[in-house]
Amino acid sequence: MKKKMTFALCFCNRGFMPGELIYGARDDMVKAVTDAGYDYIMMDKELTRYGGVETRDEGLLYAKWLKEHEGQYDGVIFSMPIFADENGAITALQDAGVPILMQAYPDEIGKMDFAHRRDAYCGKFSVTDVFCQYNVPFTVLKPHVVHPLSAKFQENLRDFAAICRVVNGMKRFNLGCIGARTTAFKTVRFDEVAMQKNGINVESFDLSEVFEKVRAKADDDAVVLAKLEHLKNYTDFSKVPASNALTLAKVSVVLDEYIEEYHLDALALRCWNEMETYLRICPCVLLSELNDRGIVASCEIDMCSAISMRAMSLASEGPAAVLDWNNNYGDDEDKIILFHCGPVAQSLMAGKGTVTEHKMFAKNDPGSGWGCNEGRIKPMPITISNCQTKDGKIVIYASEAKFTDDPIEDGYFGCGGVAEIPHLQDKCITLAKGGFKPGWEEAMREHDVPDWYIESCRKIKYMFPKAHAVAYLMAAIRLMWFKVYHPAIFYAVYFTVRGADIDYEAAVGGVRVAKQHLRDNEKIPKDERTAKDDDALVSLQLENEMLQRGCEFLPIELGRSYASKYVVEDGKVRLPFTAIRGLGDAAAVALEQATMHGQEYISVEELQQASGVAQSVFDKLRAVGALGGLPETSQVDLFSMI
Repeated sequence: MKKKMTFALCFCNRGFMPGELIYGARDDMVKAVTDAGYDYIMMDKELTRYGGVETRDEGLLYAKWLKEHEGQYDGVIFSMPIFADENGAITALQDAGVPILMQAYPDEIGKMDFAHRRDAYCGKFSVTDVFCQYNVPFTVLKPHVVHPLSAKFQENLRDFAAICRVVNGMKRFNLGCIGARTTAFKTVRFDEVAMQKNGINVESFDLSEVFEKVRAKADDDAVVLAKLEHLKNYTDFSKVPASNALTLAKVSVVLDEYIEEYHLDALALRCWNEMETYLRICPCVLLSELNDRGIVASCEIDMCSAISMRAMSLASEGPAAVLDWNNNYGDDEDKIILFHCGPVAQSLMAGKGTVTEHKMFAKNDPGSGWGCNEGRIKPMPITISNCQTKDGKIVIYASEAKFTDDPIEDGYFGCGGVAEIPHLQDKCITLAKGGFKPGWEEAMREHDVPDWYIESCRKIKYMFPKAHAVAYLMAAIRLMWFKVYHPAIFYAVYFTVRGADIDYEAAVGGVRVAKQHLRDNEKIPKDERTAKDDDALVSLQLENEMLQRGCEFLPIELGRSYASKYVVEDGKVRLPFTAIRGLGDAAAVALEQATMHGQEYISVEELQQASGVAQSVFDKLRAVGALGGLPETSQVDLFSMI
């Protein structure tokens, strides 16, 4: 019985968000998963606050729980009913070892008050960005936010289940290599060590051993006869001579023995020309039957095709086929006949196939090529994929296309179908130039990416991850929004973070003074400029921009100015103590502590004693008028009292 796919469920939390929403999310997700026909495991909700993961300790607790249930789940669904805490999320899942689906809840119009607002749209970016930083793979699907009980999330679940099948099924599998590579086919070269590094174990078998095993099978062997009957029921064997049909059955039994003994999940077979010359059969139909049985089978020792076929078979839960890009279809530049001699699974064909003699072998050696399962491929959407081993890695390409119902003339032998492939001519150019199946280059060409960019990509080793780009873009959008609609807040935050080189005189002097200081800075000769001048230039540009937009700076004032924080007062930005050049952080903090809590002083002398700040600092404050009318000393002048 086929094992039901199981997902481990994980839910986020964040202290200031409405955590009560997590309880409903747990119920929603359980219903969604079970309605889709899958199973689930879920940590007890009493073990963490609201049953979600927020803190590192809660993340460690979930990671421990996952480890205890290792092998019981195929993937993890990380659900974000509210804005997530990325620290708890990465701690919980960085060692999950299975695919992770990122799901975030949508906000609802009419439920945007603080008790119901989720902010998961934004939170999803934070989590995915951190996962990229930690190099932890994850899955995101459209739409960006989706309710678990929606029809769209049911599609997401089906897609994620396919991803889990592919990832888990490709981690460890056995690939049989039956026979050596045909000398004429250098296009199917492969790197066995690269495959092993990626978890694919290759088992090699000599074709002579296969021949001896076939010859050792008796004609009346019960297993052979049962196999013969099975093959006759599988497709139309009516034209095949009895002796050739019996040999096909024997080869099929021998292949089954290899599959069982070595636990093969897929195989590639040297299909010509020794089998035709010595056994008088062509094994196409046997590969067709294996693919329908769930054992990926490729011909011509095309091991790389076997790898991509297994991935597609796992994803679709159906057979894949190895096909050649064989013929143009009239004058239609986006149509092509995809063909092979006959290893296409019967279930992919428009009707029952007919086993014939391979016409290429029959031409020079009649009677030697019985076993092609001829027919036509049925109309359907398809994924085209292949791979190569390159520099110790397995590089895979996949693209979408469709088989049409366009007719192919009866005289066309083998099994084929007319495929419509968007931008086919660009793909053909890439294939011809690159010596490889169409890849990323043609995908960029589909979207009119210029040649200079494509050539740059060939040379650049690191490409900026999409999640990083989105995270930076979202931050930029937030900054732009505040700059346009709340300029005072924007500039206050900017100078708090980047205000080390602010020009105090320009800030309080207004637009005219700020412009003059900017011109003076720009006039400094290039060979005399310092890094400090460049930093000051940036600050002056921002000061000018702010002042010309109608925002004003407020001067330093005791009891209102902070140490280094720029604050907004009545739409204006109050300067902090550190805005004075040369006034250090320690002195600024001491002045803030001595003035910001309602303290009153009768003199500068008393303030200096209370703050412990040096006289030189008070000289700077005095120079910019920050001490106001505060007397210098605490001594009383009797004459002023008369």
